[in-house]
Amino acid sequence: MRRTRTHAFSLIEVLAAIAVLTLGILVILKLFPGGFFVTRAAENRSLASRLAQQEVERWKNNAAALPAGILPLAPYGDGNATGEAIDVTAHPDSFAPTSLPSGIDPYYYSGINRWRRVVGERVRIPIPVPTMAGQGSVYVLSAGPFVDLPLYDPVSQVWRLNNLSVYGSPMVRIGWQAQEDAPPPLRGPHQYAIDYDASDDGSHDDVVVWFYPTSYPRDFNISFDYYDGNDGWRLKSVSKTIPNVVSVTGEPVRVELRNYLGPDGRPILEPGWRMRAGGETISREFRLLPLAQPWSDDPYEFKILYGNIGPYANVGVLLFNPRGRDYTERTARGTVPLTAYIDYTVLDWHILREDRMVPTVPAEIKLNLRFLRQRGEKLDDQTTYEGLIRGVNWNALPAGDPVRQQPDFVAVDLQTGQILDPITRPNDTGSYRVDYRNGIVTVVDPSLVGRTIRFYYQADGDWGVHVMKPYELYRERYGSLLSHREFYVGGGVDGGSPTRIYFPVCDAGKQVILGEVFYRDSVSGKDVMRGVLARISNRTESVGGRPLCYVDIRDLKPTAVALDLDAYSTYGYVVRGVKGASFKARVVWKQNNRWQRYEVETLLLREAE
Repeated sequence: MRRTRTHAFSLIEVLAAIAVLTLGILVILKLFPGGFFVTRAAENRSLASRLAQQEVERWKNNAAALPAGILPLAPYGDGNATGEAIDVTAHPDSFAPTSLPSGIDPYYYSGINRWRRVVGERVRIPIPVPTMAGQGSVYVLSAGPFVDLPLYDPVSQVWRLNNLSVYGSPMVRIGWQAQEDAPPPLRGPHQYAIDYDASDDGSHDDVVVWFYPTSYPRDFNISFDYYDGNDGWRLKSVSKTIPNVVSVTGEPVRVELRNYLGPDGRPILEPGWRMRAGGETISREFRLLPLAQPWSDDPYEFKILYGNIGPYANVGVLLFNPRGRDYTERTARGTVPLTAYIDYTVLDWHILREDRMVPTVPAEIKLNLRFLRQRGEKLDDQTTYEGLIRGVNWNALPAGDPVRQQPDFVAVDLQTGQILDPITRPNDTGSYRVDYRNGIVTVVDPSLVGRTIRFYYQADGDWGVHVMKPYELYRERYGSLLSHREFYVGGGVDGGSPTRIYFPVCDAGKQVILGEVFYRDSVSGKDVMRGVLARISNRTESVGGRPLCYVDIRDLKPTAVALDLDAYSTYGYVVRGVKGASFKARVVWKQNNRWQRYEVETLLLREAE
């Protein structure tokens, strides 16, 4: 008989093979996390590039509305949570918050949210269109939602906005002495007179302003620089409202700023403040009307089309009196069409904005980001996401409050200003539905074909996009204590390098155009540069005991040896025509719990008036 031999693995051999195979698999798997990380990082940078470029293009397409400046904020040091001033000491690359009064949420004064003050966003009164509140001229703020802290004015018995100012073109200044017996010779509503030192004691804390007499009340916006005696005489800038100016005698209206209370109940020139002479701008302010109140014959009127989301946030849909479209005003620049300038505080740069046109319906519009945040979901810190507005105790709002549940996604028709209704349930009759996971908005409303819709949302990763630009036009200051719109020529009263033009720290890294620069050259002697593009340094130098950034003319002209200070006696200036030129979009996001950033910079100037 033949014997049959059976070949098989023993248990020990099987276990050894499994061990070897497992070890090999683990070695291979160990390579994947690094690959996943690299892939995700590359994807995030691609998304950041797309977001930044899209933001730059969005502002380029509306260059007429480009603000005069986008500036850093710091709250008042006296604990008043509604008071803020421009912080010229904030470096653009510093995300750390400043020292804050108690009760202030550092989220709104750190990171990209340090730069939230938009100054002088300009809009020619648009063509009137029908809206839900009747005929009006619609304008949607470029960087809304904005901070809306309404205050009650007991004099006019109306509510006013504390963080949003809408005003016309600058008025013409006339210098006057308060001791004069005769009133100042004002020739029309486009002029005002001012005395910076009514007591003639050199204090500049008793400024008096005169306005042309009218029989109806007017409001004025005054923006000025001041030395703060409550904070070591630091130079600060502020914008305030002079309300209810009316003449019952036909004489010019005299306003003493330290005794004249603004809508917040505080004096316009507060105790311990000394105004810097010659730096103020005064304009006629647009008056805010309740939505149900009809327009008057005064074109300086506007409404806010929608109420607040919670106690302090508003999407920012403004409606102007349609009479303003064809109205002209006399200004320091001559007679011009009525133009509104808007100052406001951006609520949160982590609220993303995308403008998309609806080509047809139904239209699937893919946003730049996926994984949109939805109300009620858990965040990485194990808190619950409540919606676009941070820091509100929604449960404390009255049960009947229409905004007790805040939105996590908002869509606005830019033509009519209408906030569109979403479809959240099968039987809803809204205009669109949102796929939060894939970042897709499906628009189904036929009336929106051809319209441009702005979407507001937040996304996982704490993505944020903010924009930065230097001030529109700088003026020279003969000393190193600079505001956000001033420069100092080195070698002057506070010293500094004779080859440098100094700027405040908040302008570090930005680009400016130097209209004219007189200098001395080692080769050609006295010479002049015109229309030169220059970048302000990121480094600082102590000048007069203050850190300042600078443009060194040797970087523009290597043979230059000094700025020509003799030009003061010949021309009255050494440097003039300094204009902000750069525009930067910065994108930030969290990756492995660390902040990342991506920037796109271009040259962008506001269109000439």
